[in-house]
Amino acid sequence: MPGSEMMFVPSDNAISVKVHPTVLFGIMDHFSRRSDLRERVIGAVLGSVALDGVVEIKNYFPIPHTDRDQQIDVDVEHFQTMLDMHRQVNNKEVIVGWYGTGRDVAVNDFHLHSFFSSKCAKPVFLVVDAALQGSSSIQLRGFVARQQSIGGQPWGLGFAQVPCEIKAFEAERVAIDFITKSIIKGPRRVAPSAPMLQEGAAIRSSINKLVSLLDTSLDVVSQVQSGERAADADLGRGISRAVGAVPSLSPEEFKEMFDGAVQDVLMVTYLTSLTKTQLALSQKLNTISSL
Repeated sequence: MPGSEMMFVPSDNAISVKVHPTVLFGIMDHFSRRSDLRERVIGAVLGSVALDGVVEIKNYFPIPHTDRDQQIDVDVEHFQTMLDMHRQVNNKEVIVGWYGTGRDVAVNDFHLHSFFSSKCAKPVFLVVDAALQGSSSIQLRGFVARQQSIGGQPWGLGFAQVPCEIKAFEAERVAIDFITKSIIKGPRRVAPSAPMLQEGAAIRSSINKLVSLLDTSLDVVSQVQSGERAADADLGRGISRAVGAVPSLSPEEFKEMFDGAVQDVLMVTYLTSLTKTQLALSQKLNTISSL
């Protein structure tokens, strides 16, 4: 894609972008299912914007489009329909920008960016190298539009690159670790991987990881107190926040809370089993009555 005709400027604001892995996987899937005549795909990204300028992208949906004469025509009706459906499911997620696949920004991306500027205040443009043209890893970059001026006179728009990283919840990390353990053998063929951990084994694994992190934190605090390691204010505040997030409970209160949670899980399991039995029995009765 042409990039020499674009103007890139450094970003001097506090905007940064955090993308959830499910969004990145969805964009890759959208690109892999495109028709052979299309070189790229585009779509909208949804999420939230924090007061400190951090844009968290949690969802997406594709948008059909046509490229002609260096202009992009989008299906506005499809866009509005998908947006209305997402609002019915989760009205807390709002349009925060859009995505496009490729190695660089194209000239006609400004036209599409102006469309999303009417949907949100400061849309973010994600450029995803879904074809892995640049390297063996997925390249992900974020941009925002910035008004440029020369001698105090408006000159035009320029794209400013902003920090962009992948953010995953713990549940997403478990799924990612499971996926990465699979061995790819040829196109669209994946070798069988180890089964996911059962609930008990998963709890043990999480507890062991927590104990290891606690040991590491205690070692750091001990080294700072003994003078073996220089104090780090950010690290200290992080440890303080983590300790402060732990509720202050006596062993008796914790045991009572834990036993109550176990009883709730057992009740849900029992009700699930009972529901499955009722459904199976109903299906059998319907089969017999139809004979």
